Amino acid sequence: MTKVTPVRVTNLSDVPARICMSLKSKHLSIIGSADAVAIPVGGSHEFTLQLQPTTANPDYRKLIWVSNMLNPHNDVTIQVR
Repeated sequence: MTKVTPVRVTNLSDVPARICMSLKSKHLSIIGSADAVAIPVGGSHEFTLQLQPTTANPDYRKLIWVSNMLNPHNDVTIQVR
């Protein structure tokens, strides 16, 4: 059973951001994230997460790294359960 959900990344800073999302998983993928995405001040970008589990695992957890390529001190980690 494939599950799909949107994830919105918003730039709350006073300067533009250029983000790249990455993860390592066989069952979880980010659709539409081939390259870095520019997000203007106050803007946002929506990514789509797709989960294709082979078995039901209520303890499944993965981390997604959101890196701001213009500010390395502004990296964020998202946990997917």
